[in-house]
Amino acid sequence: KYPEAVTALEEVINEDPAVLQARLLLSTCYNKLDRRPEAIEQLDTILKENPDNVQALISLANILMEEGKNEDVITLCKKALAVDNRNTQAYTLIGEVYMEINDHENALPNIKKSVEIQPKLTQNLQNLAACYIGLKQYDEAKKILDDILKDTPKFPFAHFHIGLLHEEQKDFEKALTAYEKEVEFY
Repeated sequence: KYPEAVTALEEVINEDPAVLQARLLLSTCYNKLDRRPEAIEQLDTILKENPDNVQALISLANILMEEGKNEDVITLCKKALAVDNRNTQAYTLIGEVYMEINDHENALPNIKKSVEIQPKLTQNLQNLAACYIGLKQYDEAKKILDDILKDTPKFPFAHFHIGLLHEEQKDFEKALTAYEKEVEFY
């Protein structure tokens, strides 16, 4: 119910513009409603008052990632890491930017760091497996993906990544089976 949330949050901010949490939530709502300029405006307001607000930095990086502004994403994440060097989201975003441009060598240390900090977060593990696929380290990727599927047989994109791994290894029959499972589940 994002429209209702926007109304309530705008009222809070009108009463007290200094409530940063309301601005963060309002930014999220605006973004979900495809009102990105307004979402960015809320985050910019926070960052003008508190340039080291990690939540605002990461939220802005997420929006800019959707817009393909990779260099800005990396800059914002590095700034967030200067404040909080254990921020998993920052490492993950940096890694995802590098993977998106097929620079898996630079992605790997960032993805590994996110897994080191939050080893039980399945999405981080899947990112690591995807990075290993990009580096053609198929055994490493398969071990991670097998573990994910053992614990969560329908984890989104896990079968896709298994398919990709098999496709990279030219085992098209196994790739097709994995892709079909992904389509069946999602």
